[in-house]
Amino acid sequence: MPNSAHPDCQEWVDHLKKIVEQVDEDTFFVGHSLGPIAILRFLETLPAGQKAGGVIMVSGFPESLGIPETESFFAGPLDYEKIKKSADKFEAINSDNDPYVPINRGEMLRDRLGAKLTILHNHGHISVDVGLTELPIVLEKIMAMAKVA
Repeated sequence: MPNSAHPDCQEWVDHLKKIVEQVDEDTFFVGHSLGPIAILRFLETLPAGQKAGGVIMVSGFPESLGIPETESFFAGPLDYEKIKKSADKFEAINSDNDPYVPINRGEMLRDRLGAKLTILHNHGHISVDVGLTELPIVLEKIMAMAKVA
């Protein structure tokens, strides 16, 4: 995403609009950390009738964590009803010992979006910082969403 050291919600949503030309049932989004809220903000902008196949949110959070650099993503409330109409399925993957994103943020995504929540044990922020360079569960979730054998 552009300018990741100083992220701006509108800049990220505009970037998604630029690279994702058409959203349909074969479109799947995967975001990590600040990525999921950017995807949800993007989904809010879709016209009626456009619907993604699914969204996978890794270490995501729907409310501010009090980090000043990320506050533009939380300037207003999310329109959960519109977002739910903009994707068929939602999955949240969080870790039980994430130093940045409390587990209750994954629970919020589950409760507000009807997302399935997978809790990984001792995976920190689910990033290279804890030695993760691959996350096969994400591919498994996409394949299940797409019903690919």
